[in-house]
Amino acid sequence: MKILVDADAIIKLTKAGLKEIVVTTFITVIPRVVEQEVVREGKLAGFHDAVQVGDNIDLGRLEVAEPIADEPVQAALFHCGDRAIVSHALLGGFAAVVTDDSALLHRLKQLGVSATVPAAIVVAVGRRRKLPSAEVVHLLDLLAPHISRDEYTTYQLLVEGRYPRK
Repeated sequence: MKILVDADAIIKLTKAGLKEIVVTTFITVIPRVVEQEVVREGKLAGFHDAVQVGDNIDLGRLEVAEPIADEPVQAALFHCGDRAIVSHALLGGFAAVVTDDSALLHRLKQLGVSATVPAAIVVAVGRRRKLPSAEVVHLLDLLAPHISRDEYTTYQLLVEGRYPRK
């Protein structure tokens, strides 16, 4: 499975110590502009997660998608990173876009693009690796300081089989 990840999501997964398990479970791609924002600018600012993401790129565990010459997205509607995410997503080939930006999630869904949040990708890692529920909840616990309480609780209940049914 191939996923496209935005800057905020890759940073949160890295800070939670979950980037490695994600990039070794799924083919993980970031647009070049996201690489520039996270790695180049992050290193200049002294962020340790920037070094970790850069190492994954150097080792080939994290792919970088080159800019699209004729981006099919109107520049005025999105900032640079979001524009690159949407353009690559519209070209297809990704099972999902991973972002925690609610506005971007909404726009992607309007465009018919499958999009999800970091907690959902952690649950998908657990399912792909056939991890016990307790271990997946532990992974979510690592991510919890970096995501909303609602996101954490929703996926914790889902993993534990306690998610309220309609």
